[in-house]
Amino acid sequence: MTAALTHVRYHDSLNQNASLRDVNQYLVSGVLGKVMGSFNHTLSIYYGNESAQQQVGKNNAQQFSGVAIAEQYQANTSNLPYLRVSMHRSDNKANDPIFNIDREDNTFSTLLGWIWLWKRNLNITANVTYTNNDSNIKLFEYDRVKYQTGLRYQF
Repeated sequence: MTAALTHVRYHDSLNQNASLRDVNQYLVSGVLGKVMGSFNHTLSIYYGNESAQQQVGKNNAQQFSGVAIAEQYQANTSNLPYLRVSMHRSDNKANDPIFNIDREDNTFSTLLGWIWLWKRNLNITANVTYTNNDSNIKLFEYDRVKYQTGLRYQF
């Protein structure tokens, strides 16, 4: 279990209205994991709530929650494939100033990856992530595919 209180502040000398996005956020989350043989099962949940620092910027504050399920499989001493599926919901606390409705988003994401322990202290990673965001404001809807590789050396 974790909890966090965060103060998000925007400072921009070119945009004097940047501070309209300032919020205070609290977040609580929990993770439950279970190792069964070569499999590592994980369930994560979280809830967050934000309050705007200025009433006129209240549309930037939101309430959100999510859940994620992850699986890892120890194929052998050098290979670790993994999968993660998550869902996130967010509801803004005031009408969008342009579209004049409360923004509500539902985000689905899935990630498939692989860690290869190539040498004693050297890992090679690769993953692909698909994300779909549905929103009641069409401007904020998107589908995205991201490919990522990495090389990590541990001292």
